[in-house]
Amino acid sequence: VFLSKHGYCPICVEDGYQALDFAIRERPDLLLLDVHMPAGDGFGVHERVVKHPELTAKPVIFMTHDPSPEVERIAEEHGAIALMHKPFDLVDLLAKIKSALDHGVAEAA
Repeated sequence: VFLSKHGYCPICVEDGYQALDFAIRERPDLLLLDVHMPAGDGFGVHERVVKHPELTAKPVIFMTHDPSPEVERIAEEHGAIALMHKPFDLVDLLAKIKSALDHGVAEAA
């Protein structure tokens, strides 16, 4: 609801399989992936998404409740725009999304 009120059209899915299927079919401007989701973690989904040439340049923001340095490292390796630690501030998330999209990070390849 929060992102919709700010002009975005977020799509929520139940698990990693749905996230991958949606990303391939719909080609969203940005991926917001939970590191720990059912049926495939966010990092695994992202690894499969970027194998599709039309999705390689899509920005990704990961979210997690895991404060470990390992998660930070993996998010960085995936080229994440941000790693949001739950609970996170929605205004901060909105700013990161806006920045990623406004600076052309999400332009089609």
